[in-house]
Amino acid sequence: MEETKDSIEKKNISFPIKNSFSEKYLQKNFWQCNYNNKKAGYKFKYWIVLPINVKPLELDPLPIDGMDLINIGRYQNIDKKFPFIEVTVYYEEIKNKISPADWLLNKLKLSKETILKSRELQFKGQKYIDILTTVTDNGDSIITRHTVYSKENVYFCVRVDCNAENYPVLDQTMQLITSNFGF
Repeated sequence: MEETKDSIEKKNISFPIKNSFSEKYLQKNFWQCNYNNKKAGYKFKYWIVLPINVKPLELDPLPIDGMDLINIGRYQNIDKKFPFIEVTVYYEEIKNKISPADWLLNKLKLSKETILKSRELQFKGQKYIDILTTVTDNGDSIITRHTVYSKENVYFCVRVDCNAENYPVLDQTMQLITSNFGF
């Protein structure tokens, strides 16, 4: 069977599980955002590590149409000399507990994004997942890294988007953001 250009690109795209940033580089180029919005409530308090040029755009809870998700943080690059990046934190509070990995995979089916790479993570007996996807939006190819976290019956998704042409420069930054989130 002949491989298509698309399937070859999916195999060759990087999906770092670590970054090579020095401690000095991290201190100079990243900051820790502490989210504590009274409209969202104490239950949804979190922290996330972001590049210094990425700042909050929306912090009030905002329902996402058709997804049963609430956006509780949207951050974007404010400096045009750096490649565009957007970080979003969503949550859903559900009654029936499912694995965080299954929860995220169900959300990605609704969004119709194509999965490029993924890896499963085990933490305290739960199955989590870290996923790289692509989608075309208004003619632009977007690459997104998603990671899911859960606390009690609340599932959080950290989503980091960039234009596909900038992904090779941002892949380690995206990994750092999605892996540095906590309650």
